Amino acid sequence: YLCCAWVLRRMSASYLGAAVGAYLFAFSLPVIAQLHNHQLLPRFAIPLAFYFLWRWIETGRLRHWWGVGLAVVWQTYCSLYLGQLLAFILPLFATSYVAVSRARVPWRALAGGNSRAAGLALASAVAWAACLLPLAVPYRRAVQDIGYRTWEDAWPLLPGVRSYLSPAQSSWTWSWLADLPASLPHSFEHRLFIGDIPWLAVLLAATTILRRERTQQQCVALACVIA
Repeated sequence: YLCCAWVLRRMSASYLGAAVGAYLFAFSLPVIAQLHNHQLLPRFAIPLAFYFLWRWIETGRLRHWWGVGLAVVWQTYCSLYLGQLLAFILPLFATSYVAVSRARVPWRALAGGNSRAAGLALASAVAWAACLLPLAVPYRRAVQDIGYRTWEDAWPLLPGVRSYLSPAQSSWTWSWLADLPASLPHSFEHRLFIGDIPWLAVLLAATTILRRERTQQQCVALACVIA
């Protein structure tokens, strides 16, 4: 909660907006639905990773690039699953943000600016990968012992339209939708409904794609929706 609130305040959100956004990040219905899954609870480095990536795109400063790497490594050690998902979505977020705010991107700075900065950025990426090796080795051994998961194992877990409309079973307000994913395999993994007001906020963020001029905050929100 505190990490997300800090990030939102750094992105010029009001105190009320930061409090509401952090509350949704830390205590929303999808989080409540996964309280039994301890691997999905420690998520505090995720907002930091998005913030530092956004700042790196905006400024090209090496310290922000280091912040991205430290946040990803930190999150991966807290939860391997969320760390991997974070590593997958960050490039999508960066691509989306660059696409919707081309005029603000300091291309020369992102290209390294000079050979020394580019070398430090590359070396830091290698260092992050090395930091993750001790975590990856046991999982590699487990794969050798039990084999890889097949596509047939993963397919039933992929979310569909019903998943995003299915609330946590403990929700009193939305209990009338609780049986919506009942016919889905592993239905407890498909309860991703975030509520009507958060969904309205997502749709409002998506409408900014129609605007020719967008603030930085609107660009970030739109990039998150696209990613």
